[in-house]
Amino acid sequence: LQELCAERGTQLLFMIMPNKEQVYPEYMPSYEIVDPYKRVDRFVDYVRSNSDVNIIYPLQELKAAGVYWQTYHQYDPHWNYLGAYVGTQAMYEALGLPETSPHDLEITPYISQGWHDLFDLGGLDAAQYPPEYDYSVAYKEDVTVTDAQGDKLGVGIYRTSSDSANRQSLVFIGDSFRWCMTDYLAKDFADTVITHRDYTEELKEDILKADILVISEVERYDADIFPVIRKVIKMMEEDGR
Repeated sequence: LQELCAERGTQLLFMIMPNKEQVYPEYMPSYEIVDPYKRVDRFVDYVRSNSDVNIIYPLQELKAAGVYWQTYHQYDPHWNYLGAYVGTQAMYEALGLPETSPHDLEITPYISQGWHDLFDLGGLDAAQYPPEYDYSVAYKEDVTVTDAQGDKLGVGIYRTSSDSANRQSLVFIGDSFRWCMTDYLAKDFADTVITHRDYTEELKEDILKADILVISEVERYDADIFPVIRKVIKMMEEDGR
């Protein structure tokens, strides 16, 4: 896929989002870590050492930000809007795009609702627990999203256009971790298409003309990257450009 994208002039990036327990191991039950060199660490290191494929696993960036802010939802395994911002900036660094530190922005905490998968998993009553706080990030308020289509918190395809100075087009394929990234991505590209991996085949025209293609997955489902790769390879080979 890297070779096919290079031939087309498409910039390719693979992104693995860390599991919550990797960022906050102190809140997990006690257990013995036999080898701290994890499977994902080995995989990313191997890819970097044996290919020119661009791949990131922003665990250290999230841990560093965690000194100042909570980066994952307290009652849910997903990252929150601040964690998603940190992950988005790590993505920009890997793509060679301008970054903005969260320390340079106005960040406002607010009571968050609706992110409580761990309550559902444990059969717990959310009303018996203190409210959780997320963060509103004042990001590029001078950029206007001129068009948005689809449900950004849904499973399907979400498309945006903006008056961003960056006139590149982005196709971002991932899972539910993409939800909290959409507001940032929409302001940093002229055109974005953001979707769940199950809709990859419906994005053929967008993928074939994209300037940047990002294929992402949370660590616990990282193997789901490979069916997406095979689908995109098939698209590009059939296009024959």
